[in-house]
Amino acid sequence: MLRKLAILGGATLLLARSFVVMGQAAPTPPTISGITFSPTAFASGGTSQMTITFGNANAVAATLVQTLTDSFPAGMTVATAGATGTCTTGAVGAAAGSGALTYAAGASIPAGGCSITVSVTARSGAAKTDYTNTIPAGALQTTLGANATGASGTVSVQQTVVVPNVVGMSQAAAAGALQAAGLLVGAVGHAPSTNVPYNAVFSQNPGAGASATAGSAVAINISTGAGSATNPNSPLTSVPNFIDPAQMSLAAAFERVCNELQTPGMTLTATQQNLLANCNAIIGTHGGGVDPSGMKDTLNALSGKQSIAQQRTGVQFSGQQFTNIGARLAQLRQGAGGLSFSGLDLGMPTANGLGEFLAMLGDMTGIHGLTGLTRLIGGNGGDDNSAVTPSRWGFFVNGSLRRGTEDASIYETGFDFRNSGYTAGADYRLRDDLVVGLAYGHSNGNTIFTDGTGRLDSRGNSISMYGTYYHNELYVDAIGTFGHVSYGATRNTSWSIDDSSTSSPTNCSGSDCSIDMTGSTGARQLALGTNVGYGFHYLGLTFGPDAALNYTRLDVNPFTEGDPSETGMALAFARQTGESLLLKTGGHLSYALNTKYFVLLPDARAHYVHEFKDDQRAVAAHFVDDPSAGTSNSPVSDFVIFTDPPKRNYFDWAVGVSAQFPFGISAFIDYNAVAGEDYIHTHEFAFGVRLQRLVD
Repeated sequence: MLRKLAILGGATLLLARSFVVMGQAAPTPPTISGITFSPTAFASGGTSQMTITFGNANAVAATLVQTLTDSFPAGMTVATAGATGTCTTGAVGAAAGSGALTYAAGASIPAGGCSITVSVTARSGAAKTDYTNTIPAGALQTTLGANATGASGTVSVQQTVVVPNVVGMSQAAAAGALQAAGLLVGAVGHAPSTNVPYNAVFSQNPGAGASATAGSAVAINISTGAGSATNPNSPLTSVPNFIDPAQMSLAAAFERVCNELQTPGMTLTATQQNLLANCNAIIGTHGGGVDPSGMKDTLNALSGKQSIAQQRTGVQFSGQQFTNIGARLAQLRQGAGGLSFSGLDLGMPTANGLGEFLAMLGDMTGIHGLTGLTRLIGGNGGDDNSAVTPSRWGFFVNGSLRRGTEDASIYETGFDFRNSGYTAGADYRLRDDLVVGLAYGHSNGNTIFTDGTGRLDSRGNSISMYGTYYHNELYVDAIGTFGHVSYGATRNTSWSIDDSSTSSPTNCSGSDCSIDMTGSTGARQLALGTNVGYGFHYLGLTFGPDAALNYTRLDVNPFTEGDPSETGMALAFARQTGESLLLKTGGHLSYALNTKYFVLLPDARAHYVHEFKDDQRAVAAHFVDDPSAGTSNSPVSDFVIFTDPPKRNYFDWAVGVSAQFPFGISAFIDYNAVAGEDYIHTHEFAFGVRLQRLVD
């Protein structure tokens, strides 16, 4: 062996000397020009073709004087025995499972160079492992010299993962699931599908359960619902003729807050997460134009338009005060003084009235001496010669009951309302034709929404100043009221979603979703009214024209709903202001029927009513859990709720009967109603007994 090496060494020396003798330049040592892999990355346990390229710039072949050994990095081995390439492949040692490759001594590298390709494999326990194969400088020893520089090549081995099932998920959820599995979202396609929720994945490639290398892409196709949306960021409002114009503001606000909640990097509270879940469920169900009727019902449930009834209640309370104080002014014009109770049953009369009452009973029954009982409680004992006059001071309590309904419309939720009120006051007769007074009013009301979506309870308190002036048959009344109304509201609404929706909000069970909200606020009330009339008399008939002008203003404070279940669907309402200016023109008619013991007065009233104000209003609101709420910018979920347009012209009318007894007691019952209103149907009953106390 030593003898062979000596001979080869001598041959190399002689060859080198022969270039000098012949006058030629020294040879250029061969090179290892590169180590490459194809593919440059593969799944754990897969294979790649590794190619080692040798360079030889000389005109003659270079012969290896010693075996070249390429030791692979730990973990990488030969996958398949044998090699290919342009070098002498029979001199390549590449046994399957070996961690090295050899090129035997005596093999050659022809002029221009050659290459060796072998199949290698490796595994990775992490998402990705890089394997770098290096052949150092001097490792290639040939008859023309050794390689002056080394060469390296790197291949990435990626862990094999199972592709998750993302069909039915939203695009954002699918991206999250693929990322968690070590995969990427590849090409995203969009196509309409009436049976797959909007923004839900309906197909993927590779399919669920397939093996894929970590970091590889999975293509998905997203449903666009009915395919009618022209803007993917506005899957509801960009669908032509899908959203009712009255609900467009809410639908657009809902889209904006849903997009905002999906801002990358935003940290959401638990309530905001559920708001986002409701966003995905509702848009998934109706996005792209699916089920217009269901979309309308859902927006009605979200809108909070039940709050509009607060204005209606405040105006009703003002109307009751006008009614109660107006009744007192009518009594004053008839000469009533002292103590008056209308709308309340006080039981038996006292003092002078009781004496007259007992006297009448004596006449009717034939029992004498009953009038003497009045001495037990004071009074004139029924002395017919006693002179009595009305007191300048008067005190009264009037009451009324009002019932009614409002029909549902595209703008407002239908409801039944019940209001009851009383007014207590004192007045003073400055002159025979001029009376002024001060009164306190209290009203209670409850509004029940006919679709079962909640109720509104109201309580009002007010102070009023009033007066009346009358001369002969002409009279002028004036009333001014300032009050406060307290509201307590509950909102219980429900809607349906596609039970295959991409989200499951905590307030939904299957396809049924519901919310239960509460809220309370207050309002300031200002009311001014005047009434002018004239009376004609003919025998027992009294009739004449009258006109009234009533102004009411109600300012409802802002309020925020409570959301005990943290659904994220609570609303915050801005300040509401409503005004009404009513002109009433009409007339009254009554007829006195005299009997031995009382006077019966049937009466009727009718008025044409014109509303100058009470315009259609827009009540501003936004979602409480909108992330932009409370910042320097306006909430992105700002929207408006509209009230019904007013009915400018309609009629009110009333019929009733009263009885005046000779002993200072009167009783009455009235029925009042409106006609010609499109949505509101109101009925009011007033009844009671009035006692007039006389003084000597």
